[in-house]
Amino acid sequence: MLSSVVACAVVTATAADAQSPSGTTCPTETGGTVVRTLLLPGPPQQVLVRRGKLWVTLRKPHGRARVVRVSAQSGSVERSFPLEGVPARLAYAFGSLWIPEEVRGEPGGTLVRLDPRSGRVLARIHAPAPRLFVATLAFAPNAVWIGGADTRLDTSSVFVIDPRRNAVVRRFGVKGTTVVALAAQGRTLWASGWESIVKLSPSGRVLFRQPIGGVAFSIAPAPDGVWGAQQLFGHKYGKPQPRARRLVRVSTRPRRLVVVPLDATPGVVVSAAGAAWVVFFPDQRRRAVLRVVGTSAPEEVPLASAPGAFAPAPDGVWVAARYPGALSKIC
Repeated sequence: MLSSVVACAVVTATAADAQSPSGTTCPTETGGTVVRTLLLPGPPQQVLVRRGKLWVTLRKPHGRARVVRVSAQSGSVERSFPLEGVPARLAYAFGSLWIPEEVRGEPGGTLVRLDPRSGRVLARIHAPAPRLFVATLAFAPNAVWIGGADTRLDTSSVFVIDPRRNAVVRRFGVKGTTVVALAAQGRTLWASGWESIVKLSPSGRVLFRQPIGGVAFSIAPAPDGVWGAQQLFGHKYGKPQPRARRLVRVSTRPRRLVVVPLDATPGVVVSAAGAAWVVFFPDQRRRAVLRVVGTSAPEEVPLASAPGAFAPAPDGVWVAARYPGALSKIC
């Protein structure tokens, strides 16, 4: 099952890929200012920054989804490719776009590999039956990692895909947490879920484990660890599960857990330009993005409408708003 736990989706990109489009006036004096807004031809679902270009998935209610390349200067559509299913993530690696989709008649999720030049589908990859994919993706120098669906059969699995073969070549179970979010750090992998955030070797061995007393549905790399947007306290199979209103910073050297209190439940976190950026859980209806530097108090950046997906750039973030369909650059 590929449906995201939160409505706003994190987009994966390496630091080298997330080049800031030219013509922006970043960084600003505050580091948290909207410097540009682009109108789009439809509601954006996910956004990706790749070598000065913006890739966006668009889908109108009950309409067919598509992925488009948009000019960062004018917002005009430069390329447009239809998608068969409903996109749940958007990422770039190994010269391709990678899009987990919910496709009718294909239960368990489909990972689509797309040629960004022609829109040709290079591969459609499925989890080995009876297991299922979820929408969380991460990339090693020589592999694609995708999480296994949180079911009675699989609550803590990661599938390894060989991009040369476009096939699942390995699956490993994760001890100490379920798997709802992944983040790559070189050849190692961070995974988050209920109970803990863990760091894994390429073979799935647990290298580090940090209990958090609940679940973080979104994580983002930091220089010596990860940021986690914690939505709930408690245990997966136990009640109550009260809402959490905090951002956690997990460090390995030295081993440390820093908690940044928030005034509402966070939805997604990304790291960019030396800061953690947070959008709130969708039901909070907050028209703002938070910027957190170190362990300082969060800075709130007001927006014209509630944000959805957002993507990192070296000097800030691009934020999508579904209604109206728009992208805004913050730096």
